[in-house]
Amino acid sequence: MNKEELKTLIQQYANGPLLDWEEGYLNYHTARFLDTLNLLGPGSGQRLLDVGAFPGHLTVAAHSLGYQVDGLTGTAESTPSLQMLADRLEPYGIALVLADVESEPFPYPDKSFDVVLATEIIEHLHFNPYRLLRESFRVLKPGGRILITTPNISSLQNVIRLIRGQNIHPHIYGRFYETYSSILSGRHLREFTSFDLAYMLEGQNKEMYRYEGVKVTYSKCLDPLFSKPRLAGWVDRFWPRFRSTLMVEACRSREIALIHPEETEPVTGFYPIEEHGANMYGIARVLTTPFRWTEGTAHLQLPASEAPYQIFFLNVVCMIPESLPPVEWTVGINGRTITTFSLLPDRMFTTVRILLSPELAVQGRFHFSLSGPAWKPIDHPRANDYEFTVNDQRNLGIAVGWDGFLREDCYDQKALQKAVQRESRILERYEPFDEDVHWRKKHHGFDDRWSHLQTLYLLQADFKPVLRMGKDDWRQLGPGWYFLENWVEGPVRWTSRRAVAYLGAQKGQKRLRIRVFSGDPGLGERISGSLELAISPDRISFLPLSEAPFDLPAGIWTDLKFDLPQKISSPGVMRLILKTDQTRSPACLFPGSNDTRELCLGVKGMALEQG
Repeated sequence: MNKEELKTLIQQYANGPLLDWEEGYLNYHTARFLDTLNLLGPGSGQRLLDVGAFPGHLTVAAHSLGYQVDGLTGTAESTPSLQMLADRLEPYGIALVLADVESEPFPYPDKSFDVVLATEIIEHLHFNPYRLLRESFRVLKPGGRILITTPNISSLQNVIRLIRGQNIHPHIYGRFYETYSSILSGRHLREFTSFDLAYMLEGQNKEMYRYEGVKVTYSKCLDPLFSKPRLAGWVDRFWPRFRSTLMVEACRSREIALIHPEETEPVTGFYPIEEHGANMYGIARVLTTPFRWTEGTAHLQLPASEAPYQIFFLNVVCMIPESLPPVEWTVGINGRTITTFSLLPDRMFTTVRILLSPELAVQGRFHFSLSGPAWKPIDHPRANDYEFTVNDQRNLGIAVGWDGFLREDCYDQKALQKAVQRESRILERYEPFDEDVHWRKKHHGFDDRWSHLQTLYLLQADFKPVLRMGKDDWRQLGPGWYFLENWVEGPVRWTSRRAVAYLGAQKGQKRLRIRVFSGDPGLGERISGSLELAISPDRISFLPLSEAPFDLPAGIWTDLKFDLPQKISSPGVMRLILKTDQTRSPACLFPGSNDTRELCLGVKGMALEQG
């Protein structure tokens, strides 16, 4: 389809002259429409949902490509405008439905569409853009795709404006209704980079969905004329990421199923469903989805499939008062511990991933449990009212997102490896430590990067037999370690009362050595505890190996040496759990100290050695 053909099509659709504003809109956006249609491709036999269908130009153009089209739009437009849109679409057999795409479910059953089209809408959403993506995921068929177009905030035009000291938003001296639209949905609340959209599609932890195969096309459909000649033209040629418009495609995986909360019944140990309002005592809401508090132990039933490897995704958050230390929670199946993960006092979800095998299922269901420490809000009167009611006398554990769960079915080792590599890439790309985002983690000092996906991470991590504390040591450290510190002796990490580490075990190794500092004498005269060792040949199940005590005087550097019961007979992964008996907090022991950490052993490194 070319420019003239598109305009002829829109004229026929209007069944008369276009309105003045409509003709200007079409002239401005024609190039974008053509680029979008080129990405859509032929649609014979496919069903497409156009989200944000007004004024219907692209809706009817998609219909001309052979798609069976449904239109979904909000109610911000005037009633006569919406009626005009419905009347124009009716001859094409396109049904128009009105809904708030940020707060209401899409009025369609699960797995209804092959394509969801969302053009120039996400930048207008002021309440919750993630809900649009979650509902699109729900109504897409497995293997279906979403196509999003939106202005590129890092376009060359915006870069030049900023260099000149100008604003990327409409000119402040322009018309008031253009600068400060009284219709919130008419404003660009936030524009995005390609990284932003990739995160929102495949790496986010706000709502329960997961796209894959993210592909970004940088379109110059709305680039001004100055981007073509000379220097700007060279920038456009070699750095297309500076073009005006982002067109982002992604797919709903064929192997990922959405599990609705009602499918997990019966549940026990959960309190009733809650949801944060848009305005909580003058503070923006914390969570965007419904959630349920657990007690100290909670149970639900997860439907199993026949796949030999099944990965479950759930969102959890530890909304305890920030004065409390991080907590450790255990995941169990039929009373058997599968994994543990740590959570800091925080106000955003952590997506926990758990690998299970079908032999753990009973009558097609996994009897799933979460267990950990409970607390009472009433015991913390200085907590913030907008997070929880301080008069609440319930025993609360953690909050679990109640917009659903995901199950990814992997039917062979290759599929499992692909899923593991994807989740590891997401960890590296979207979950790095950032002090501006993870300031609560910095406040508490804990540096646990991957216990929330431990069962997957262990399958691919490159564990070495020697671990020296330094820049990348976190790759071999589980829960219980504080942030890296640079001492005269070199990089060191303090442990908490229970700290987990992993080493690559090799054939013939017989001894473990750990270089430790026993702490300042002011923390206590001695430090004692035990080291628990387990080994795994398959990186899934760990077999107990030994447990040995230690008892050290304060103020010394020393090597803790442990002989293994027998030489390691084949390569595997060794898990070390350092546990100490004493709780030593500088804030409690030294007047004026604000250091609330529980400092146990300072560790410089560890190694497995040949016998």
